[in-house]
Amino acid sequence: MSALLCSAVVFLLSVTRPVEFTPQTALSTLENDHAQVQWAKAARYLVEPVKYVPADKWMQPYRMKGEDLREANGAQVTSLMIERALALESQSAQIDFKTDTYLYGDSFRIGHYLAHWDLKSSVKLNQVLCASALKKLDQVMFAVEAPWIGALISDRVRAADISAPNDIKQFSSHFQLLVGEAPFLFIALWDNPANKRLQETGDEVFKSMMKDGDEPHSGTGRAFDLDGVVSTHLLLVPAFRRYVVQVMLSKQPRALAIRTRLGVAFQSDDASISVVDAHRPHISVSVADIVAYKIHKVLKDAPNFDPFWPEAKRAIVRTKIYKWLLNDSLDWEKIAKNPWHFWFDEGWEDTVPPT
Repeated sequence: MSALLCSAVVFLLSVTRPVEFTPQTALSTLENDHAQVQWAKAARYLVEPVKYVPADKWMQPYRMKGEDLREANGAQVTSLMIERALALESQSAQIDFKTDTYLYGDSFRIGHYLAHWDLKSSVKLNQVLCASALKKLDQVMFAVEAPWIGALISDRVRAADISAPNDIKQFSSHFQLLVGEAPFLFIALWDNPANKRLQETGDEVFKSMMKDGDEPHSGTGRAFDLDGVVSTHLLLVPAFRRYVVQVMLSKQPRALAIRTRLGVAFQSDDASISVVDAHRPHISVSVADIVAYKIHKVLKDAPNFDPFWPEAKRAIVRTKIYKWLLNDSLDWEKIAKNPWHFWFDEGWEDTVPPT
C-alpha cells in the first residue's frame, strides 16, 4: 500500500471513528497540534449539557460536561478554541473548496461552541470568522455553512456586538432567501424579536429583496420553497411577514398547480408538463396562490386555501391571508415556532441551544 493511500486511510478513520471524550481528553485533543479533524468535536463535547435541555429552554443557563474544567481552567480552553479556530481558518488558503470545505467549516463550529463556553471572549474571533466567510462567498459551500454563519451572528448579537446587524445585510445580499439552508442566516432575527436595531436591519434586508428583477426562477424560487422556510421560524419576524405579503402582491410569472396523490405540486408555467401530469387536474396559478397554499399546509392556524378553488374565492381568501400575516397582535411564537431540532449538527437534537 502506498504512503499516500495509507495517509488517506488514516485520515478517513480519524474522521469516522467515534471518539469517547472526557473533559480531560477533550482538553488534550485541543492541545494536540495534529488532531485538527477532532478539534471541533472536542469543543462541542465540552459545551454539551450534562442533562437534557428542552428546545424551548435553550436561552437559560445549563451545566456543561466541561463545567468543572471551565471553573478550573476555563481561560486555557478559551485560548485553545480561539487558536484552533483561527488555525483552521488560516488553512483555507490551501483548501480546495470544491472538495474539502469541512475543516474550514469547523472554524465556524468552534467559534459557536466558544460562544457557549465564554461569550465575551468569542466576539472578536467570530467577527474574524464572519469577515473571512464574506471574502470567500464564491468558494465556500454556503448551502452547508449558512446556518453556522447565522449562529455566529446570533452569538455576537447576544454579546452586544453592535457590528453584527451589518453582517446580516452583507451576507443576505449573496443569498437567495427562500432557497435551501440560506434562511438560517437570519437566526439572529427570530432569536431577538425585541432588538429594535436588529429588526430594523431585517426591514432593510427584506425591502431590498423586493427590487425589480427579484423574481422566483423556474420552479424553485423564493415563493416555491416557503414550506422549508416556515420551519426555520422566520415568520416570527414581522419584517419577513411583510416581505411575504409583498411577494404575494407582486407581479410575478405564473405557475402550474398539479393535483397529485400526495397533494399539490407546482412547476413554472412555461415548463413542459409531463405526459403523466397532463392527465392529472392542473391549473394556472399565481405566486400568491402558491404562497397561500404552502402557508396553509405548514401552519395549522393559517386560513384554509386550495389553489383549485375558483379564482374569485381564491382572491377573497388571499386577502384574508394578507391581513392574517400583517396582524402582529397574533401569538406568532405559538404559530410559527415549532419544536427546534439542531438538524445541522446530527446527533445533538433537542439537547443544547439550537443555535
